[in-house]
Amino acid sequence: MDYSGWLWAIIDIAAVAVLAAVMFHAGYQYSHRNRAKDAATEATTRRNYVEEERRRHAS
Repeated sequence: MDYSGWLWAIIDIAAVAVLAAVMFHAGYQYSHRNRAKDAATEATTRRNYVEEERRRHAS
């Protein structure tokens, strides 16, 4: 008996289910993130770019 067709279907369904679960989890994590950290991250990024520009022009 050849189970390759069924095996392929099961793997296909499992892959889609895992992908859906990962996407749901990522969306949930993103929607429940700490938004106060976003501003701090942006400020740190800007500061790092300014410092890098200063170093580049100083050399």
